[in-house]
Amino acid sequence: MSYQGNIRSRLQLKNILRLPAVPFFLLILLSAFSLFYNLRYGSLAAWDEAIFGEVAREIVIEGKGWLTLHFNDHPWFHKPPLFIWLIAIAYKIIGVNEFAVRVGPLYLGLVSLSCFIFWQRNYFYLNGSPFFRL
Repeated sequence: MSYQGNIRSRLQLKNILRLPAVPFFLLILLSAFSLFYNLRYGSLAAWDEAIFGEVAREIVIEGKGWLTLHFNDHPWFHKPPLFIWLIAIAYKIIGVNEFAVRVGPLYLGLVSLSCFIFWQRNYFYLNGSPFFRL
C-alpha cells in the first residue's frame, strides 16, 4: 500500500469515530463548568458587553429588526451581526439580563474549543503521538 493510500484509510470516518470520546467530553465539561462558574455575577463591562447587550435589547424589546442593528435609535454597523443575534436569542429564551449577554460568547467559546480539540485529537492520533493515544 502506498503512503497516500495509508493516510486515506486512516482518515476514513469509521476510523475517526473509533477514537475514544470520554476524555474529549470530560475536557469539554470541565471547560464548560469553569466558564459557567460565576457567570451571572458582576455588572456588564463598560464597553463591549454593554453595547452588544443594548443592541440585542433593541432587537428583542423594541422590535427594530434583525437585519439592521440599532444602537440608541441609530443604525449600528460596527460589528458583524452573528454575535448580536446570539445574544438576542438568549434574551428571548432567558430574558433580558446580564447572564443572557454572556451566554452567547460562552457558547461560541465552547464550540470553538470543541472543534479545536477534535481537530487536534484527530491530527495527533493519526500521526502517532503517544499523548493522544490514551
